[in-house]
Amino acid sequence: MGKRCTLKDIAQVANLTVNSISKVFRDDKSISQSTKERVRLLAEQMGYVPNYSASSLRTGKTNVVGVLYGNILNPYFSVMCSLINESLRQMGYSSMFFVEPSVSCMMETDVARKMLAHNVDAVLTFMQPTDEVCEMLQKHKKPLILIGRSCENPYVDCIFSDDYKGGYLMGNYFARRGYTDIMMYSVNLQCAEQRYSGMKQALNEHGIKFDRDNVVMCTNENCGDLTARLVQSDRIPDAIFCFNDIMALETRAYICSSADERVRKTEVTGYDNIHSHFKVFESIVTIDTDKKLMADTAIEILKNRLESNAGRQYVKVDVQLETGGAK
Repeated sequence: MGKRCTLKDIAQVANLTVNSISKVFRDDKSISQSTKERVRLLAEQMGYVPNYSASSLRTGKTNVVGVLYGNILNPYFSVMCSLINESLRQMGYSSMFFVEPSVSCMMETDVARKMLAHNVDAVLTFMQPTDEVCEMLQKHKKPLILIGRSCENPYVDCIFSDDYKGGYLMGNYFARRGYTDIMMYSVNLQCAEQRYSGMKQALNEHGIKFDRDNVVMCTNENCGDLTARLVQSDRIPDAIFCFNDIMALETRAYICSSADERVRKTEVTGYDNIHSHFKVFESIVTIDTDKKLMADTAIEILKNRLESNAGRQYVKVDVQLETGGAK
């Protein structure tokens, strides 16, 4: 294995001090542009690769942000991670992605330790952190931004969609369609509870009964099986509101494959509008969240935290109903 090229090697060939070479790579204004160009060309020819680990030891920073999410199969996270990565890149930061499947959708201390072991400068998470995680990251002075969820812990900055309004809009849509037997496929999360409350309010305003008996707790993986059992039980609802689009598309696949025409008339709706980014997915009625605004806002909050240790931010982003061409 060949010897790794160092700043000292470049300095010897360029006839400059190691400190001057270091300033070139920090884009220091005290070094002329012509010298910077000469050194960078020389570094490329010599195969120089920056040692970020050594740099982080000197500065205490890696310019790397850890991003945590729980379901690698859900394209919603692909969209959000792509938008976050681009915003971080424009800020001069790199992303390090962590995937931690969890039924509870909670960020636990073991994954927090992994992120700290990689010396990330901050953490963006789609999974709600436990109080122990918040305490751990606060102790290490790592900003923590929660995306898509709300959290009461005062150390955590939050950016999330207006889930109550999303549920309310869907409830009104169902009422306008004349649906009276409505089900909700949900999960054990606060945001899902908000969507339930919003839809219940809208339906009750239209005189339509909707309560806990209409809610089925499930996951992206088992919603199809649940739908199959539902159909076999002779319960054929007018509509099913799913926690996210992937759950809705999986459910709709079972609905559409039924030989019973009554079943095929059941409308299935979702949340997130992934069709706006992935046209390969079927367009359905869904709640559209401004994903770019959420990503950009999260990075702006992060920037303020890193540069000025600004106060806690708690941002709710508006949503709208996307009918997907429904008549």
